[in-house]
Amino acid sequence: MKTKNDMNKQILISAITLIATVNVRAQTCDNIILKKGNEISLTSQMYQRDYPAMKVYLRLSKEEQVKADETFAQDVADGKIILPKNPIIVTVEDVTSENGVTNYSLNNLIKGVNYKTRVYCANGILILAPYKDETILRVAVPGSDSITSTTINGYNKIPLNLKVGDTLPSYQDLTITSPVRHDFKGVSKHTYNDIYGDTWEVSRVVNHTMDISSSTITKYVNREVLATEDVVINGVTYKAHKIYTEMWVKHFQKTTSTSLGVTLMAPGMQRLIDKKTRKATGANKEGYIVSSILNWFVPQLGLSAKTEFYDYKGNLFSIMTLEGIK
Repeated sequence: MKTKNDMNKQILISAITLIATVNVRAQTCDNIILKKGNEISLTSQMYQRDYPAMKVYLRLSKEEQVKADETFAQDVADGKIILPKNPIIVTVEDVTSENGVTNYSLNNLIKGVNYKTRVYCANGILILAPYKDETILRVAVPGSDSITSTTINGYNKIPLNLKVGDTLPSYQDLTITSPVRHDFKGVSKHTYNDIYGDTWEVSRVVNHTMDISSSTITKYVNREVLATEDVVINGVTYKAHKIYTEMWVKHFQKTTSTSLGVTLMAPGMQRLIDKKTRKATGANKEGYIVSSILNWFVPQLGLSAKTEFYDYKGNLFSIMTLEGIK
């Protein structure tokens, strides 16, 4: 299940993907649609149940969850469930060119927070370098200190001369979370012999700590242009390239403790948890949970009209939509 922090990062990555494309009339970087001062309006819509409904959903069997997913999707389509749309404003703060490389400095306003990002274009290839290579986020955790999450981003390279059947280069991101410390009490026992030769067993309470750190690898693979479709932006019809991407996600966790027993037991417990998680999510043979992305890229606009994210079960998870540019 995705956390709120995962969702926020996904929204930001989606926003960058939507705006990070250039006009390809000449199939080069010479003719750029994005100019300094441009303001791009996007909306993000999460296709998720509210918390009470999700608690009920998680108690259902797999067969019941499939039926519940179908009902939920139909209720959304029929307007029985209204899902909120979150606005995102992306501003092109600066555009510079040097030695054949065009650099776009972008400001993404998401839920009242500004994120600085950049996009390059060189030799007919668009290069997305979100977060200036590395992003550090602090996540508030109720009842404890905040957690620092550092993401080292791969470079998403998009050749400009796309056509149906083309494949795009793969890339990956790595997220590392700082250790979370838990305090607990244990019982220590030892024996000793007194001066009279008697043996005694003594128990005492000992304070222990346990540090849990984690990392996540996200791979974007099997990327292909599936088709061209008409899309309408501001009343005008454009041709869009429909791009499919598989997103592979794998989590790793490490536990260390001042308690020898916990340290020795942790790897076995983690293997058991990983096994159950892979079984529940249908992970592939490499242990990655596989979801997918569909992106409608419009060459004439230099933007994507829409990006859809699907979860590992194939259900629509979120949609990012281009509302306009001025």
